[in-house]
Amino acid sequence: MSLKKQALHGFIWTYAEQSGGQIINFFVNIILARTLFPDDFGVLGILYVFITIANVLVEGGMKTSIIRKKNTDENDYSSVFFANILISISVYIIIFLAAPFISDFYRKPEFTLLLRFFSLTIIIQAFVFVQSAILTKNLDFRKQTLMKIPSIFLSSILGIVLAFMNYGIWSLVWMYLTQAFFWALFHWLFSDWKPKWVFDKALFKFHFDFGYKLTIVEILNSITANIYQIIMGQYYTLRDVGYYTQSLTVRQLPISNIYGAASKLLLPIFSKVQDDEARLVNTYQKMLSILMVVIAPILMFIAFFSEQIIVFLYSEKWKLAAPFLFYLAIAGIFNVVYSFNTSVLSIIGDSKLILRIEILNKVQRFIFIIVALILMLSIDYFLFSILLASIVNYLIVDFYISKYLKIKKFLLIFLFLRFLIFSGFSVLCSYVFFNNFKFILIPVLNLALSFFVGALFYVALVYFFNKKTISDLIELVKK
Repeated sequence: MSLKKQALHGFIWTYAEQSGGQIINFFVNIILARTLFPDDFGVLGILYVFITIANVLVEGGMKTSIIRKKNTDENDYSSVFFANILISISVYIIIFLAAPFISDFYRKPEFTLLLRFFSLTIIIQAFVFVQSAILTKNLDFRKQTLMKIPSIFLSSILGIVLAFMNYGIWSLVWMYLTQAFFWALFHWLFSDWKPKWVFDKALFKFHFDFGYKLTIVEILNSITANIYQIIMGQYYTLRDVGYYTQSLTVRQLPISNIYGAASKLLLPIFSKVQDDEARLVNTYQKMLSILMVVIAPILMFIAFFSEQIIVFLYSEKWKLAAPFLFYLAIAGIFNVVYSFNTSVLSIIGDSKLILRIEILNKVQRFIFIIVALILMLSIDYFLFSILLASIVNYLIVDFYISKYLKIKKFLLIFLFLRFLIFSGFSVLCSYVFFNNFKFILIPVLNLALSFFVGALFYVALVYFFNKKTISDLIELVKK
């Protein structure tokens, strides 16, 4: 099979794994949210922060090092494998000893046992880092998908059963623990590679020297990505953490499946046109317009109908999560454009520029958090500060990409605002229709009909004012 066919085959299976896993998780999440309580998901949100950072430490960037090295052999694989196991045990011991202090920090004594038990996933996952790297290196995404989906499905059944048996937060912990177990088990049953009793210090040092830099970056990214859960758990309530994490789940579903797929096109597209300045600018504006024309109305609809969506998905007890979803959905529009711009700059620009943008991103985000805590703002104002931070991120990267592509500074902002206004006006029509023309007694059908009305207005506006974007989108889908 040619590399091109391998890449296409891999893309299809990767997308199947991503979409299939997300769809299963989404529906399971709905069932669990209706059975459990926001506080349970708040506890999980806090625990998951520590597990995420721990897994970054254990993997240590060495998985990436294995994938990128051309002439890997059994000595490479086995050396990294045993290193991962030893590091995972060490990290687990640290978390085991630190658990009581973390419990004291959040004033939740039950955190100690929960964190110690949940952290076993760190050791379990260390047993499959190398197998997963080998499969990725060989572009064998089909096998990974056929192992990942059953792992999610089987563990989800256990989680749902335990939730109905009133195990509370433990049903979530057991679900994720068994998911890690099945993921590891399937790798050992169906992966062709098994470790040999070999440990080469020189090879370990080679992979570690490459990986530790990535690890530092990933730890900073993990802390930044999870900083809001950490702050909410300490200065607000665990219930707020639960509202935040569940709202984030709803918001990320369209972002992951639309932008997640589109982002895979960026490297081949922009790498081909990067030497032709005029074509590069034209391609960038076309891709940005296509992205905005799809993602903006969906996230705007989620924001305006946040209460109806939350109640429909999670039941009335989650109603107070509506403001969380509102702010996160609006912020998501700015975040998608920010990610798109940084991806483009990483392809056509230099790494120093990306580093500068990322530093500015993290600094201004922390400034907003510190100001909110100093002023002791309510949770609503804190959520508003999250939106403001996303807007500032967008403006920062917009400044740099305008400068790099030599586009007038306000041209891209006008392009962005155009689709934001189209989306806002269309969703406003949906909202008016929903509140004044309730022909059907079933709320979800009213919601669907309102979305359809808003979509018609949106397509009409875009067709009238920006017809070319629709033709570009159709052309892209055909290809």
